Amino acid sequence: MKRFRFSLDRVLSWRRQQLELEQSRLAALLAELTGRIAHAGRLEREQLEVRRRLCAEPQELAAGDNWLRCLAGQLQQTRAEIAAFERRIQAQQTAVRAARRAAEVLERLKQRRFGEWQAALDREEENLAGELYLARWKKG
Repeated sequence: MKRFRFSLDRVLSWRRQQLELEQSRLAALLAELTGRIAHAGRLEREQLEVRRRLCAEPQELAAGDNWLRCLAGQLQQTRAEIAAFERRIQAQQTAVRAARRAAEVLERLKQRRFGEWQAALDREEENLAGELYLARWKKG
């Protein structure tokens, strides 16, 4: 019997590459989100520090208030970016799941076809063994 060959191997390989690509895109988005969250944390800590300094040095109230407003604007912008990244991540997770399902469908098909091929091979070997046994039995 001929060797097992899955006719959709190239498609399966392409699906696996697509899955890897989608996963790498998701990883990049997650890394960017982590950076944005860290930036928001730095802005929040800086706001707290400016407030502490204003309590200790009230003569800097005007400059401190302006700086706090600037920090608040940056923090609001960063939070909006975080929300946008979270939406993009959700969409990318959907794309990863779809790519994974597409690859898994072909994987299961390949496994099923291999199982069918293996069963046919086993039947062929069994028939051959039976024929050999009968040929020996007839000679003896």
